[in-house]
Order: sequence, then structure tokens, then C-alpha cells
Amino acid sequence: MIEHHSTASNRKRIFLEYTSQCNAKPLCLHCQGAPFKYSARLEEKLLNEVIHLAEREKKQIVLTGGDPIVYPRVVKAIEKKGIKYTLMTNGLHAIKGIKPTKVIVSYDSVDIRPFTTTKILSNAISYDSPLTVTTCMSSGTNIIGIYETLKKEASNISHWRISLINESGNAINNKSLIPDVDSAFSELAKLLKIYMKEKEKSFKLSIKGCWYDAITQGTIEENKIKPNEYRSLVGNPCTSCSGQSTIAINAQGEVQYCPLSSEKIGVPSDIPSSYNSINFRNKFELKFQEWGECINCRYFLLCGGGCPAKAQESSGNWTGRDELYCQIFKSWERHILPLVDEETRDKLKSYINLEGLVYD
Repeated sequence: MIEHHSTASNRKRIFLEYTSQCNAKPLCLHCQGAPFKYSARLEEKLLNEVIHLAEREKKQIVLTGGDPIVYPRVVKAIEKKGIKYTLMTNGLHAIKGIKPTKVIVSYDSVDIRPFTTTKILSNAISYDSPLTVTTCMSSGTNIIGIYETLKKEASNISHWRISLINESGNAINNKSLIPDVDSAFSELAKLLKIYMKEKEKSFKLSIKGCWYDAITQGTIEENKIKPNEYRSLVGNPCTSCSGQSTIAINAQGEVQYCPLSSEKIGVPSDIPSSYNSINFRNKFELKFQEWGECINCRYFLLCGGGCPAKAQESSGNWTGRDELYCQIFKSWERHILPLVDEETRDKLKSYINLEGLVYD
């Protein structure tokens, strides 16, 4: 169980967007950050403060963007300080001579990216670091075909995370790419059946909305949900929401809850002070009675309301519904729940409010 503390020492990661610039031109058709791109760079003084903070308090930096490899010198400066850092990249190019603590590379179907995926994996693998591959499903994505491709590099991949395109970012203008959730979960069920038959799993597999490995490996924690506290059992693994263990700093020097949030909560001119003084729990430490219409949902104990940043984006309310999760859990119950073993299935069913509402 993740313990919740309000002290700064518990916030282990700093999501740092040094630049909003990306080397993908045009931007990917589903890019969530596209509407907020402003071709900005963080002021050098603020960058140095962030690096100093991470070095002094032993925080890990997660380099986001844009794409962080647009400015290799920043990546190298962080590595030179001995700071643990994660490199989030589209894999179009690689920086030579560095070894991130972790690499996260986007590997999606070619219909949503302005480039082919031929060198994406090889560029990401070249760092010789633990590698997480993320895939965003669009309509018509051949998810089993992507799996077969990734299996060829299984020895170099530690984790594959799958999510669905939702109506945000560039996808708002490319709605034909937004998949029908039930059809997508039907395909994901086929993938899981193949994955489950393998005696030795190629890599850890996670799917937004069911977080598959945590369920099937018997790691559901009975005490994770307390009667009067906001928790999610399987559907909301975001570290920003679960314990408030991160902050995000964008290229304009603004402190945010997470990279997906557009709400400014920090003092741009004094990032270290903001990092240590902000009450990061005040929007999340809520009783069920305060969580709006989600508390009446069939799946609330499982999904915890979804992504608060997405709920805010669609409704202006952090405790509103993340409507994608409303769709996900209906399909999860129909396609994924029947695949798990009987004991796990019964345990999960006990968290479903049989008299609850099912939102469209």
C-alpha cells in the first residue's frame, strides 16, 4: 500500500519539460501536448535550480517535452551531475554517449505518427538502459502485430504499456483516429489470451483501465481501499495521483501537478520553494462524499474516478468524471474480467457496486 505524506521528501520525481519543441514535424496526430506547445525553453537560471534541487535532495528527473533530445547538452548536464533520470522520447533520434536510468519510448501504429517506426526501437535500445515501450491505440491499430514486433526485442524491453487515444490534444482535430473503446478492448482481450499462454512472459504488460499484471500476479491489496479515503484498486496507477509523488515543471517555468495538467500551482521564479511548500494533497485527499457523481458509479472503487487532470480538462472540475474511464470499465468488465482466474475475478467483483450507475 502506498502511504500518503505531505512532506516534500515523499515527492521523488520531477517531470521536467526543458523545451516544448519536438523533432517530429508535423507533430503526431494524437499528441496530447500539441495545443499547449509554444516553442519555449526553460530559463537557464531555473534549469540550474532544478538540477541543483534534484542533486541536493536526490530526486529523479523525468525529461519530457517536446522531445528532450532536441537539446542534448541538457541531458548530458543532468547525467554529469550523477542525477537519476528518465528519458521520455519518440525515438526518432538518439543521443550518443549517455546512459539514462530509464528510457520510455513511444511506439505507435504508423497511422498516427508522421514518420515510420523502423528505427524507433533500435534508437531506444542503443542507450542500454531499462526500456519501457508505450503504445497509444488508434482505430484500426494492429495491436497483436505490434506485440509480435516487440517480442523480437523482448530481451531489451522491460515493460509495455498500452493506452487508448482520447479526445484531447491533436486528436480533437483527428477524431477518426479515436477508437471505439469496446472494439479496442475486444482486441486487447485477444492479445491477453496470447500473452497468458506464454510460459515465460516476454515483458511486463500493462493496459490502461485494468493494469493487467498487477491483477493476474495476485498483487491486489485488500487494505488498499479504506472506507473514507480516495483510492483506486487497479485503474489509476498514475504516480501523480497516488501519493502525490511528483511535480511537473514546464518550459515556461510553471509548476504543475503533472505534465497533463494545465493548472499552475507553483511560483515560476522559485521552483525549489514551490516544490517544498505546496500542499500537493489538497485536491486529492477527499472523502467519497465530496467526489461528485463518481461516487454513484458501478466502478468507482476500481477506477477511483480516472485521471483528475483529464476530468479537469473536460469539465473544469478535478473531481469530475474522466469520461474515457467510464467507457473503459464497461469494456473491461465485459472483455478482460472473464480472463482472470476465479479467485481474482471474485475479488474484483466484490469491488463492483452492483447497484451503481453506468455512465456513457
